[in-house]
Amino acid sequence: MKKISLFILYSLLAAILVTSCLGDSNQKITIANQPGVAMKSGNDVKIQLKDSIFIYSSQLSGVDNGDCLLLKYNLDYSLGVNADSGRQAGFFTVDLLEASGVPLYTVLNELDTVTMFSNERLIKEIRQGYAYILDRLFLYTIHPVDSFQLQNLFELAYNEKKEPSGTDGNNNPVYNLYLRVFKNPGANEQKTGAPDRLFINAFNLSDIAAKERAAGKDSLFLKINYISSFSRDTSFISDWASIQYAIPFHPKRR
Repeated sequence: MKKISLFILYSLLAAILVTSCLGDSNQKITIANQPGVAMKSGNDVKIQLKDSIFIYSSQLSGVDNGDCLLLKYNLDYSLGVNADSGRQAGFFTVDLLEASGVPLYTVLNELDTVTMFSNERLIKEIRQGYAYILDRLFLYTIHPVDSFQLQNLFELAYNEKKEPSGTDGNNNPVYNLYLRVFKNPGANEQKTGAPDRLFINAFNLSDIAAKERAAGKDSLFLKINYISSFSRDTSFISDWASIQYAIPFHPKRR
């Protein structure tokens, strides 16, 4: 798969429209900021969205199988192929307006939960909302920024031999993963006092998902830890925050 160039949102998204918008209707609607993953077979490309929904557009080009995207498109229910919410065809046909690449990161089996690394930045918040598509987890993170052209590199890591290391209240195995973010040392950044901004990245969880599927599980349970503060001299991590997700492998189409 080709590398997708780093995609950064420079302002908070007013709304993340999820696939619950895709219901039976006779109207034409515009859907923005929709995460999806390209499924390419020969010259045919479709995009899988959340909840096992698929879209097709003849305008989509230049993507590889497995590419992660953020989409904006018009959906017209008056088209014959969409009249039954795309159930007979198996997909919606849409008028594609934008398709931006979302960075896809591999989960690392290297873990250090004490040391603060060079150029490391804090994460203010991880949004509860997410997208899980073809074992790719789209995360929405909030960061305090200090540049008009903030460029970050992300890292998600865990200790493969020790995970899952705990359970939740229903005795489901929970994987502890650690998300960290670093300033790109090669970027020239113009300083600013801008407010917090939202970033979207995707992480390939196929190895963890395969392990849980092999164990007969139908969902993936994650605890994602992120640094909430450094020591006063910024030599080590003083506090971690966390957020938990229960992710079904086979979500029902809404």
